[in-house]
Amino acid sequence: MPDLEREIRDYVDVVAPRHRLAALFFAQLPFAGAMAALIWIFRADASPILADPEFAVGLGITAVATVAAVVAQWQRIPSGWLSIIPLLDVVAVIFIRGAAAEQHPDVGLFVVAPVIWLALLTPLPVMIAGFVGLEIAVLYPLLAHTPPESLYDWIVLILKPGLLMAIAVAVRINNSRLRSRQLRTEELASELQSALVASERRETTMRTVLDSITAAIVLFDAHGKLSLANDFAGTMSDLARFPLDGSAVDPDKLLLYRPDRTTPVPMPGVTTVFELAKKLSTDTVYWIGAPGNQRAVVTTATPLGEGSELHGGTVAVVYDVTNLIEAVRVRDDFVSSTSHELRTPLTSILGYLDLIDAPALGIEMEIEVIERNARRLLGMISDLLDVKVQSAVQRREVNLAVLVGSTAHKRSAEAAAAGIALSYTPADASYVTPPLAVVDAVAIARVVDNLLSNAIKFSRRGDSVTVTLEVDDSVAVIAVVDTGVGISTEDQAHVFEQFFRAPSAKVGAIPGAGLGLTVTRSILEAHNATVTVESVVGQGTTMVVVIPRWPSQFAGEH
Repeated sequence: MPDLEREIRDYVDVVAPRHRLAALFFAQLPFAGAMAALIWIFRADASPILADPEFAVGLGITAVATVAAVVAQWQRIPSGWLSIIPLLDVVAVIFIRGAAAEQHPDVGLFVVAPVIWLALLTPLPVMIAGFVGLEIAVLYPLLAHTPPESLYDWIVLILKPGLLMAIAVAVRINNSRLRSRQLRTEELASELQSALVASERRETTMRTVLDSITAAIVLFDAHGKLSLANDFAGTMSDLARFPLDGSAVDPDKLLLYRPDRTTPVPMPGVTTVFELAKKLSTDTVYWIGAPGNQRAVVTTATPLGEGSELHGGTVAVVYDVTNLIEAVRVRDDFVSSTSHELRTPLTSILGYLDLIDAPALGIEMEIEVIERNARRLLGMISDLLDVKVQSAVQRREVNLAVLVGSTAHKRSAEAAAAGIALSYTPADASYVTPPLAVVDAVAIARVVDNLLSNAIKFSRRGDSVTVTLEVDDSVAVIAVVDTGVGISTEDQAHVFEQFFRAPSAKVGAIPGAGLGLTVTRSILEAHNATVTVESVVGQGTTMVVVIPRWPSQFAGEH
């Protein structure tokens, strides 16, 4: 209860002081008006009460209280002092009832107004003081002039102020609850306003962040309706001619092309941007825009989970990769042209080395060193050119067991010289029928050779390298397993990148240019095959190649 009283006083003193003063003023006016009406009635009735000194004192006190209420409208007076006004009214009623007790005992009802005022707008001690004054107002004239003669009169005498007190307490309790609810409502309104402002700030921040991203971000709800699109999405929309205003997509007007930049991507039946976003492949580079003003893009479409506000919706992102594509093209052109320029003089060097009569000149060792390094350099240049080997795949039916076995045999001497045990199951030993596949034999042999070369290079004396071949009706699986130094988890993500060399290769001065596995991946991609790596540092590495045995154009023959 004290906390509630404090909240009410805070409201009275801080939240709405002008309303508080107005309430006091308008609460005093009815009381002063009632006193004026009482004077008029007594004067009309020529009542001797008007000449009673107690009546005059009561009117004087009423006048003082009324003037105080008027002055309070223009001065900032603490609520404790303002509580004196209803107390003065109670005192005024005591004197007036004392003067009019015999002729007009009901004049004591005038005390109801200040009592309710005390209940509503004053602190609890002041209200109690008012109740004491009320009791005096009722008892004083009777005890001073005509005491009650019967028990009934005493009961009535006591019940009247008691009833008024009960009414005042009920009013105060209800008013306290109402005021408490009002304070809580204002608090909730303030919290709601703060939350609204914070939400607007978050939305502005999110919008600013989205608009600063150089990727088109488009958000769809669960029904495929566009909910949000950043500024870059508008740029992409203008280039590709897909609308973001909710209008239908016209597939014939879309400026969307395949990687060759000239072949349109067919979109039959597509009528909305949502359908377009869902239909685009996530692993394909598209070109958008009219010829001469095209941008390369890749897309993703991600469903929104249960924790999202738009559960069931989709967020589509279009990345502009034009600069990356251009950088890769410039790099590849440079590598290709440089490799061609280097290959010609190296071929000439090797040709002239064959013409030198090394034994007669006594320079066999020197010529061998020159030739070995020239051929190594020529091999590196060939690797650079072979990164794009997928455009020249020559398929034919090949016995994979023979191919893998012969390739492993060519590396056996190198492995033995390094103290490494190289093993492979003899060709055809575990197959009822030959494990045939329609592949480019030279290219697949190159894949196996590259994997074996890496396994031997990164194995230590006493380690082993094992080659296995397994086939089923549709694929062949070639695995090269070594017990060498292994590859860290971080480096495994980069082993197929062009020119990548693991730190262990650099520290151990292991020769290589970081192209073997890049060529391997390119060859396998041309065969719609895959290669995966599993490795533990210090325990070894496993390379697994999965090759389709029968490409679609040959599948019907087997």
